[in-house]
Amino acid sequence: MIFIDSSSFIKHYVAEEGTAEVNALLSSSSEIFVAWLSLSECLAALARLERQKLLTREEFGVTKKNFLEDWERLRIVRETAELEPIVIRLIGKHPLRGADAVQLASAVYLREYDLPVTFVCSDRQLANMALEEGFKTETPGAA
Repeated sequence: MIFIDSSSFIKHYVAEEGTAEVNALLSSSSEIFVAWLSLSECLAALARLERQKLLTREEFGVTKKNFLEDWERLRIVRETAELEPIVIRLIGKHPLRGADAVQLASAVYLREYDLPVTFVCSDRQLANMALEEGFKTETPGAA
């Protein structure tokens, strides 16, 4: 069971360092959790790649379609009032950016229900904060 943040999840759709590891984690996981925020983060990243001409319009369309189809099969941690105190606690403890606070809080929320999630993140700083929160981590392609 994994919680995958957008920095890693996007690697499933765009070939870069860490893509093979992400694909292996996704194919071997019984359940895949993501924060609702990853929808906008991943789609924005794909649109940026198209604007930068790193994806053609056709590649963008196909990749976006694949992403949205996959999205329907994921376990999504929705933004709820229950996340607010977790976000506040984490921001007080760690030097988190706003989106990263939501990603980490979403994983902490799952753990409060005794779900043994591994935190998958390609941002080494965020992964280190997840380690401090007691998570097992995977860091595909992290610098």
